Amino acid sequence: MEYHLQIDSVMKSFNEKTILSDVFFEIKSNEIIGIHGRNGSGKTTLLRILYGIESAQNCFIKLNNKPIVKPYKIKNLIAFSSQECFLPKSTYVLKILKLSFTGEIPEHLLQLFKDILYSSIEDLSGGERKLLQTYIILHSDAKFIILDEPFSKISPLLTEELKNTIIQQSANKAIILCDHNYRDVLDITDRNYLLKNATLRMIKTSDELINHGYLL
Repeated sequence: MEYHLQIDSVMKSFNEKTILSDVFFEIKSNEIIGIHGRNGSGKTTLLRILYGIESAQNCFIKLNNKPIVKPYKIKNLIAFSSQECFLPKSTYVLKILKLSFTGEIPEHLLQLFKDILYSSIEDLSGGERKLLQTYIILHSDAKFIILDEPFSKISPLLTEELKNTIIQQSANKAIILCDHNYRDVLDITDRNYLLKNATLRMIKTSDELINHGYLL
């Protein structure tokens, strides 16, 4: 079954400053979309509103054309890997993986994290925590995946592996990501948007990111 998620007419202000103004975008199964924008442009705020953990002055969210509220409360609908690590710090990596999978842990994940399986989350580097969290979210049963800065603090080699995994997982999921490593985002996305001056516009090439002042 194909799933189609829309967020429409999003209005959000902080202290009389407009962060989001009449924002709309949609995504369906098997798509990867990228959202670009400078720090403070409202990208994370938009993702949190879509996930359902941040309020807005105005917002309509539809799943297959039916209105929904608080998408995160609908089982297996949406999962969000935020910039902040939500993994329990005192738990070791292997236990986190066991808790994240009802069956066997995928062998490629055991190999990827083999050097830190018995390390606690608090002993990992920021990049290791981010990578672990991202892979857990990508392999969840959610139909829609949100990744906020998934390539931050990880090496180029691991970035390439992660990009391949994102593409593979999009075979049965829809994935939304934003990251300042715009080239990595453009490499794997089907559609891209730029959030600037509180509005969201579709972009098709990196040249458009330059034309709109996101890149020099």
